[in-house]
Parts: sequence; structure tokens; C-alpha cells
Amino acid sequence: MRTPAICLLLLAASTTRAAPIDCTDWVFIDPALSCSVLLGFTVPDQEQERPWWNRGEDLAVDNEGHMLVVQQLSPDHRIEILRRTAEFQVELLGYLETNRNNGIWLDRVRLETGRFIFDPIGGRLIVPLRSTCAGTSCPGAAPYGGGTWVAAITGFRTLHDTLPRRRRP
Repeated sequence: MRTPAICLLLLAASTTRAAPIDCTDWVFIDPALSCSVLLGFTVPDQEQERPWWNRGEDLAVDNEGHMLVVQQLSPDHRIEILRRTAEFQVELLGYLETNRNNGIWLDRVRLETGRFIFDPIGGRLIVPLRSTCAGTSCPGAAPYGGGTWVAAITGFRTLHDTLPRRRRP
């Protein structure tokens, strides 16, 4: 009889996580990929921060020649990382659910500008995201109006991995 009680307790703990949506919430289909925070939570509304959030592309090519897209179909849909192979196959590499609602608070994340950067040397995707929370009991003490953080999705082939190796005589 203890098993159902333990499962119910674990389920309740997972739905009331007291933190904004972050790297730990990414779900990766490709097991080689992982997320780390490149730049922590900041407020980009300040004049000196603006130039940093409006850079990047909406399509990139990785070191294997595959096209990469980071998309969010609407503010209420999840954020997805997609790869189009040379054979024109579209693969879902990972996603981030954008809403977490436990009935008391609503935590959200969205693409900050819809742009991202592929770092060929480090084999990582740099994605600016904006987190917000609304409700009577947001993670932390009060609702937060929003802030930007930058995710670094690592695990893509690096430039070093793709360069031909020279053999020593």
C-alpha cells in the first residue's frame, strides 16, 4: 500500500516546482543534447541590454550540414528544436513546454526574439528565452514580470570533431 502513496507524493512534488522554467525542463529526444544556462536571468528592458537580444538567425546549419530551426508556433505552444537532414527528413531533437499551471500560478517561457545562434566551434545552439509568471503564488515570493536568460544547447558535433585528422609520419 505504500507504493501508491509514494507515487502520488512524487507526482505532487513535480507539479509544484518552486522555480521558473529553465534548463532542467528541456526534454531531449536526441540523448547527446543537454542544456546549460549561458547567461542567467536578466531584465533586457534596460537600454544597455537591448543589442544583445536582437542578434542571431532564424535558421542555421550545423557542422554536419543539417539545417536547424528553433520554433515556437504561438506563445502557448512548446518551443522545439528541429533538424532537417540532407535526406529532407525533419527530426525533433528536443522541446521545452512553455506553460506550467498548477491552478494557482502560471509559469511561462517563450523565445525572446525568435532568433538563435549556432556556435560551430563549441557545437552548441545559443537560444535567448524569456520567462514570466502570473498568479497569486508564483515561484519565489511574488509574480515576476519577466526576464531573459540564454540557454546553451550542447552536444552537436564541434568544428574539431568534423575537421580531418592529419596523421603523423
